[in-house]
Amino acid sequence: MKKIYISILFFMLFGAAVSAQAHYAGGSGGGYASTAIGNSTFVLVGDSISTKVFDVTVFPNPLTSNDIFKAKFTGLKHSEKISIVVSDMIGSRLLVDQVDANDEIIINLPTERLSKGIYLITFQHNNHKITRRFNYSK
Repeated sequence: MKKIYISILFFMLFGAAVSAQAHYAGGSGGGYASTAIGNSTFVLVGDSISTKVFDVTVFPNPLTSNDIFKAKFTGLKHSEKISIVVSDMIGSRLLVDQVDANDEIIINLPTERLSKGIYLITFQHNNHKITRRFNYSK
């Protein structure tokens, strides 16, 4: 177990120095530019590494006007507040709501305002966001 912690610590300390090179063709002189690659996605929790605080599944997908749109949460305690934003692909907000996180919730979409296409639904809990895509067909 100590080897895992030492490896993680080594990666966290020295992994940030990793850089990628990309060919630069514009401007005067040409050459190469380097871009730093961060490693800030790992969170050490007890004896395991975790990158997700909570997860959500939306269904049915594709959605029709006769369906009841639902979301199922994992990793959250009951009665925690979740913000929900539904938007189209150009960013227009169609629904903004705040609900209690149960195992499964019903999302009341304004289907009369939806046209056939792809939409995004974003769930936010504290500082963590998850966005899912769903299709709507009348």
